[in-house]
Amino acid sequence: MSPPAKPVSPYADNLIRRMEDAYEKKDGIMFRCAIREINHKLRTLKNDEKGNLLLEKAATWEGMRPEMVVHIYEETYQRSAGPRVKELLKYQAFSSNTYGELNGG
Repeated sequence: MSPPAKPVSPYADNLIRRMEDAYEKKDGIMFRCAIREINHKLRTLKNDEKGNLLLEKAATWEGMRPEMVVHIYEETYQRSAGPRVKELLKYQAFSSNTYGELNGG
């Protein structure tokens, strides 16, 4: 898969700043392009032939407290499952739509 097309921006080498700049300017096209490129880079690290470089590198970082990892996990869970909790509770057991509990409590 080839990387997405790059928009013209004074922050061409800084994806986060490009995303912020687009957000501040309310430039939807530039914002979407920045997000696509960020996602492409993350997928490239995650799907590397040597393994998930994203996880391997993060595991070696100093100062990443276990509490922070738990916080990130919980936020991700709440933002993905939380808004759909009513829908997720209405499932047919053993169907392809069955919701499996990920957060052990």
